[in-house]
Amino acid sequence: MKILFLFLFITISITTLGQEKSLFAVKLFNGNEYVGTIEKDDGREIFVMTQSIGGIYLLKADILSIKPINGETQVVQGEIRDTGPFTTRYAFTTNALSIKKGENYAMLNLYGPEIHMAVSHRLSVGLMSTWIGSPLVLALKYTIPTNRPNLNFSIGNLTATSGYLQSFRGFGNLAFANMTIGDRLNNVTVAAGYFAYRGGGKDNLIRPATFENTESYIDLGPYQGLPKPVHGPMLSLGGIARIGSKASFVFDSMVGFFEHEYGEYTTTVLQEPSYFELYDPGEYRHEISIKQSHSTFLFIMPGMRFQREERKAFQFCLAGLVVKDGGEFVSIPFPMCTWFSRF
Repeated sequence: MKILFLFLFITISITTLGQEKSLFAVKLFNGNEYVGTIEKDDGREIFVMTQSIGGIYLLKADILSIKPINGETQVVQGEIRDTGPFTTRYAFTTNALSIKKGENYAMLNLYGPEIHMAVSHRLSVGLMSTWIGSPLVLALKYTIPTNRPNLNFSIGNLTATSGYLQSFRGFGNLAFANMTIGDRLNNVTVAAGYFAYRGGGKDNLIRPATFENTESYIDLGPYQGLPKPVHGPMLSLGGIARIGSKASFVFDSMVGFFEHEYGEYTTTVLQEPSYFELYDPGEYRHEISIKQSHSTFLFIMPGMRFQREERKAFQFCLAGLVVKDGGEFVSIPFPMCTWFSRF
């Protein structure tokens, strides 16, 4: 009997010693936050063994929240890192990580607002626009996890309409696929997609024709119409890396290779007009031909994200746009500021 009792005592002791105490994030009403294990709770105050300053007594009346921490990767230098819905985004692009149910978020950019919501644990839907409400973009993303937590895939689609601008005649679509390596705090994403957009303005000559007459110019109206879509593949590389408990380095980039058709109008003088005695208007050949145009654009967007509150964050990017069209390069600065808000 004594041997059995001794065996049970040793087993329980070993089991107890092998158990690790859970970490908690204790946030006070004054904004201070402590990470550690709760060693004592007498109902009026708690004793927390913190990772940064050692043991500390905290009055429960001063405590705003006590939340468990799932994994030490959320803690940096004794402070908790938030892994909310903002970690699914960079600047323009998204990664393959899902928006958790109940962690919907909104983005306010200098050019306009966005809102993204989780329909399920894998599917999210969003709406993007400008401050004038046009154009409008519907965003869908479906996450495909793997057996490896740090390897995820997703597929998505952006469908756009010009809205009340151009009387809803303009539309576009971008289908894409993502691969993300890393966790929600530090990751890199490679994405590829195909883009097509057709403007709603009648500014292209899309009906080729060749004819001769005695007019030195022609009315192009009957030959004008909606242009064919601009289309081509797109690639992107993005990533995020925490450099502190409240700050992250964000990098985003996109490159696209597009082609589109446009009309070119030329007139050739076959016979010069004559003004002697009898007026002769001359003869002219008019030709409307379809040409192919190729263009390339590149976005590069390094920036910083600051998140001092659980439900809010601020991000700025010193972005630049480089466009090559017809052999000429044009560089355009494109700084961005974004305010995130979780709801």
